[in-house]
Amino acid sequence: VPGLGGAGAVATPDSDYKSHLQELAQQLKLPVPRYSVVGERGPDHAKTFVVEARIGREWSAKAEGPTKKSAGQGAARAVIEKLGERAPS
Repeated sequence: VPGLGGAGAVATPDSDYKSHLQELAQQLKLPVPRYSVVGERGPDHAKTFVVEARIGREWSAKAEGPTKKSAGQGAARAVIEKLGERAPS
């Protein structure tokens, strides 16, 4: 039915990976994801940001992007992929 979004909506390639990671962590009873800007480089008009996404001590990934938001999304996506590869012990 058009106009019905929210829970159960199909994810697209441009999904909000940070929200998806938070939901996944909750389902797996893992700690809340944390995000940190761990690097910046380049001139002010063309910065590249490096953001690390971390869930507890076991799960982390870094990603780069032209904005903190895009780098955070990339890091979240990378953690989601790692969680899909193996389950925590």
